Amino acid sequence: MTKAVPFRVLCKLCNTVAESWHWSQVPEGHAEGLASCECGKVQSDSMGLGPDKGRILTEEPEENWKVITEVSITRHRDDT
Repeated sequence: MTKAVPFRVLCKLCNTVAESWHWSQVPEGHAEGLASCECGKVQSDSMGLGPDKGRILTEEPEENWKVITEVSITRHRDDT
């Protein structure tokens, strides 16, 4: 198995990250599959092939979201 990496999409509307882990590479403490940003307008789905490989499910125009390959955002949907 390759090193586990999530597919992350930043929602610029709520400034949170939809972080998706492929079912075959889920580290302990993380959920697998489809993930949503806090406002629910952007979803990500990892393909398990790398930090920039996944599906983006949204009706929002591209200027409202961005694929991120490194953690530069401190707030994730799961943060409380």
